[in-house]
Amino acid sequence: MRRSIPVILILPVAAAVYMADPIRRQGPMLDPASVDVDTHVLQQDVAGWVRTETSQQMPLAFPPHNAVRVETIRFVIRSTPEGDIGLLDDDRRIVAEAFLRIVITQDRRDLLAFDPIEAMRSGGWSGQAGEDTDELRRTVHQRGPGPFTESVTLDTAYVAPGAWGADPAVLNAAGDLDRGWPGQGAMVQLLIADAPTEQDAEALRNIVRSAAKALAEALAGSEAP
Repeated sequence: MRRSIPVILILPVAAAVYMADPIRRQGPMLDPASVDVDTHVLQQDVAGWVRTETSQQMPLAFPPHNAVRVETIRFVIRSTPEGDIGLLDDDRRIVAEAFLRIVITQDRRDLLAFDPIEAMRSGGWSGQAGEDTDELRRTVHQRGPGPFTESVTLDTAYVAPGAWGADPAVLNAAGDLDRGWPGQGAMVQLLIADAPTEQDAEALRNIVRSAAKALAEALAGSEAP
């Protein structure tokens, strides 16, 4: 009789855990490749910038554990024809460079691999806690000694189904859906190197906002399995 008492006590607890198990109650995880990224937003012209092919990747803190879709787009500003007379467009000097990274994860916890501070630190860049600026979280990063120090700015938008913004807490909304556990999430990041004018930089930041909004809508539309 004494041996049966613990079993009697454990059974109700086990049943409660089974019923409350978030993984059991959720549907299959999202396939990031199935998300319809708004190609119009990603392919539209950006005033002052030229879109170029790239195999370069922005750093990440660690390899993601689940399926992740990453798209990286490179933008450059080249010197004016007057500055490099007689050169073809592709041969003119690059005076500013930027990278737009779009990340879609089936498990939002994998977005930690793309955290602005930790990811850039893995690439040899220092950085401190960012500040919210016009719906984007901005962090500034440096590397290199003394007069050879490089500096870049990273703007990040966090995206959940139906919501996006500068606060990572927006990702908490992803846990309320039926697509796996804890739910999908996304991120749009813009790394700007060199020193474009503020007008040129803001043109790219508008693309980040447009892409984040489109992703939030796309993730919301993919809620049902």
